[in-house]
Amino acid sequence: MASSGLPTLEQVMPHRAPMLLLDRIVQSDDSATCCEVTIGPHSLFRQADGSVPAWVSLEYMAQAMAAHVGMDFWRRRAPVPIGLLLGTRRLTLSVKAFSAGRTLRVHAEPSWTDETLSSFACRITDAAGGEVLAEGQLNAYRPVGEAAVAEDAPS
Repeated sequence: MASSGLPTLEQVMPHRAPMLLLDRIVQSDDSATCCEVTIGPHSLFRQADGSVPAWVSLEYMAQAMAAHVGMDFWRRRAPVPIGLLLGTRRLTLSVKAFSAGRTLRVHAEPSWTDETLSSFACRITDAAGGEVLAEGQLNAYRPVGEAAVAEDAPS
């Protein structure tokens, strides 16, 4: 468990390095989850100048969605489910890239959900100033039954 009392991302998501792009969960309740990522040498998709292209926002947001769903299952002590990003109806990028050393807050708030489909309002803000850098409405599918749990998912 992280020092904040929240679980680590690995405890609530089926993602593993190198495809686990977020660093930590900073807040989560039934209504929303907020994660952080600091752009650094470990960042996947890093460009020559150390920045990460803003189009990676889509995956940052999708992973924050996964963290939100995973937190719900973690609270219930249930196995972590897998999910599939279906896409976005709207994605707005206010910057071309996230500069090296910048810490981003990635917010995911469910708009609606049922047993298999969900839609989340997501946004990425600068952790230092709160400026909105990207936002979108993302949709996901979660299978049910035996195929719904990651093979190495913690329970």
